[in-house]
Parts: sequence; structure tokens; C-alpha cells
Amino acid sequence: MDEKNLTWLEALFDLIFVAAIAKATQLLLHIERGIIPTEYLLKFVLIFVPIWWAWVGQTLFINRFGKDCVTQRLFMIIQMIFIILMTASLSVHFDPYYIPFLIGYVGIRLLTSLQYLWISRQENGSRQQAANYLGYGFLIGIGVSLCSIFFDYWVRYLILYLGILIDIMVPILGRKHLAKAPTDTPHLLARFWSFHYYFARRVHSQFNCSLASGTR
Repeated sequence: MDEKNLTWLEALFDLIFVAAIAKATQLLLHIERGIIPTEYLLKFVLIFVPIWWAWVGQTLFINRFGKDCVTQRLFMIIQMIFIILMTASLSVHFDPYYIPFLIGYVGIRLLTSLQYLWISRQENGSRQQAANYLGYGFLIGIGVSLCSIFFDYWVRYLILYLGILIDIMVPILGRKHLAKAPTDTPHLLARFWSFHYYFARRVHSQFNCSLASGTR
């Protein structure tokens, strides 16, 4: 397997996700007596996990099967539009903006799933099986998360996270398929280090700002 290099589009993709998380960390600016209320911490986690998982899903696809071609670039550009939609929906009062947030999340995940099915037509043998397994398997979790649109209050979040849990279980249960389509470790480590480094810096900065404003 040829070693992958980080492309300019991947770097832009990561930066847009970091911007989304940066907006989510604004919840950490709400403090009372020098302490971030549990309500806002829970809201932050609630918003962060779908954004993070959407990024992880696309990153793993690029790592295993990515090709720097026109079709893949189009997929990623459309995904960026959905990321922007998710970012625009982020607010302290999150519930009224849940539907655009969900549409953004499902859009990103659906496009990742479709990329697996698209690339499976260009692969053979065990790599084709792995791509088909992930493509169809992820559709189950995406469908479950999408069903949360029909519910209100805490039930919708429970169903959203049930879909994410199913998504996470798909590659775990399909280890025998994925063993024949291994990841490119140096490329994957570079992506994860870069993304989480900028995320950690942003959270640290926001946390310091929230404490400073709370002690005035």
C-alpha cells in the first residue's frame, strides 16, 4: 500500500471541523462563580460527539480508500456545506436548531457511506468486501439517527446517540473484513494529531477565557 500524504483539501476539511468545534466550545464561556454549570458541559458533549464522529468517519474512509480525484473532491466539498450547516445551528439554546444540526450530521455521514459504495466498484476481492460492508453497515446507524427527527426532548438525543453507537459498532464487529483493508498508520496519526492538537488548543483557550471572565 502506497503511503498517503495530507492533501490541501483534507487540511481545509479539518479546519472547517475545528471551526465547528470552536463554536461549540463557546458553551464553556458560561460560568457561574468560576464554575462551568453542568448543563453547559452536557450540552457541549452532546454537540461535540456527533461533530467528532462525522470527522472520524470521513478521515478513516480517506485513510483506507481515499483517492485524490475529482469525484472524491466533490464528495468532500458537499460535506463541507453540511459542516457549515451544523456550525450555523450551534447555539446555547440548542433544541430549536436541532433539525438543521441533524440534517448536517446525517448529510456528512450519508456521503461518507456513499463514498464506500462508490469506491467498492473500483476495488476487488477483500478490499471490495470491506468497502461494501462499511458502506451498507453505516447506513443502518445513519437511518436510526435520522429517526430522531420524529421525537422531542431527551428521546431525540437518545435515538441520535443510538445511531452513533451502531456506527461505532460496525467496524468493531467487522474486524475480519477490515483486517484485509488496513489503515495507513502514519497518515492516520498525522490527521488525528493535527486535528486534536488544534481542538485542544481551542478548548484550553476558551476554558481560560471563561474562568477569567467569571472571576471579574
